Amino acid sequence: MLKSYLAVSLVDNYSAILAAYDDLDGIKITADPKVKRKDNKAIVRLNIHINGDPKPVVVSLKMMLSNDWHIYDVVFSGVSLVKNYQASFNSQIKRKGIEGLMAKASKKLRKHTSENCPVCIAMNFKKSMLAKQ
Repeated sequence: MLKSYLAVSLVDNYSAILAAYDDLDGIKITADPKVKRKDNKAIVRLNIHINGDPKPVVVSLKMMLSNDWHIYDVVFSGVSLVKNYQASFNSQIKRKGIEGLMAKASKKLRKHTSENCPVCIAMNFKKSMLAKQ
């Protein structure tokens, strides 16, 4: 359930950021060809140009190879999403226990069971997938 919760939260948060732009004319995303690689891990930098701004927003994808490449962390403006969520989860667990964290995750996922939900459509979620969580 936490994996689905994280995925839904990420799409929710970033779609809200993009929706905040009044004049969003275009987004150009390019990957830096200089990939940092060590063993089965890699860091891929994405340069995101919004509305033709010459100064890109840089997002780093920390990836791990296990049959296929999987993203295990996203670093945006120097902030690791894994560390950010870890701190949030720890805070929630301290306040309301693991049951409180699971209840919060379940509540958020229930909001995303509508067939007309853009987040669900974007992530190709279906009611049955979330109901099993």
